[in-house]
Amino acid sequence: MHLLDFVKNKDELIVETEDEWNEFANRVNVGDFVSGSVIAVKNYGVFIDFGEPFPALVEVPNLHKGRYPVDVDHLPPIGEPFNCEIIQIAPHRRAVRAIECSPT
Repeated sequence: MHLLDFVKNKDELIVETEDEWNEFANRVNVGDFVSGSVIAVKNYGVFIDFGEPFPALVEVPNLHKGRYPVDVDHLPPIGEPFNCEIIQIAPHRRAVRAIECSPT
């Protein structure tokens, strides 16, 4: 198994199996358009839950131009609906990157 995350404040381990990642990688492709909502806001971007086990990261430069200034104090809030296009799936890092499409 692969350690996915450790939340220090909650003492919570999140693990995944190789099969979970492979199944995900077979369902989701670069170029797919997905809809979801913001589940985490960081100073470098937002994470989008689009109904799959692995969220997509939309980095600040990939946010829709004009919708949000490149200012971490004005990023989309948690729970906001979000449309994006998958631009990278990196199996070696278990990472999914996306770029925001049009605002919902």
